[in-house]
Amino acid sequence: MNSRDSGIVFVAGIAAGLIAGAVIALVLAPKSGSESRYIIKEKAADIGDRIKEATGDRKQIYTDNWKQQKGRFKIKSTDA
Repeated sequence: MNSRDSGIVFVAGIAAGLIAGAVIALVLAPKSGSESRYIIKEKAADIGDRIKEATGDRKQIYTDNWKQQKGRFKIKSTDA
């Protein structure tokens, strides 16, 4: 088995472990399915909001910098 094959096997093992863990967690969960889905939905929305908050400022900064620098860095042709 070469290193590429062992890498694929490793990733497949991680994926199988994650799936098995999710199934076990759902089976043994103390809450009903609708409660669990609601909690997951709320946490996912919260994480999405945090990501948008964190990247929103950077996006504005990059946009402002792009507008300021636009047209300044042009490659000059060396053709004579």
